[in-house]
Amino acid sequence: MRGGFQFLGLVNTCMALGGARMAYGGDREIGGCAMPLVIEDDAMADLVTRLAGLRGILTQDAVRLAVRAELDRAAEARPLRERFAALREAYPLPPATGEVADKAFFDGLSGET
Repeated sequence: MRGGFQFLGLVNTCMALGGARMAYGGDREIGGCAMPLVIEDDAMADLVTRLAGLRGILTQDAVRLAVRAELDRAAEARPLRERFAALREAYPLPPATGEVADKAFFDGLSGET
């Protein structure tokens, strides 16, 4: 472990006082609390660094970009039940024929007797 990957704001005692708001930058505070975002997972720090390098932006902006993209994606997500309902409406099942399947015939096709 590299000892953490710290950015986004100044260290504050806000968390100890029950606050959990994040500030973007050292001089701008949200809700009176400024606290850093510390990423102690090397793989996560590498992902943030890769995204920042790919986009040519600061790591702070890479985190903001990724979180905003995920929040937008989650907001636009449709529940599975709604997606299946749309498929059933677009591609309805054919009407029932009323005929009974010949089990012996189909068993014979699969090699069962």
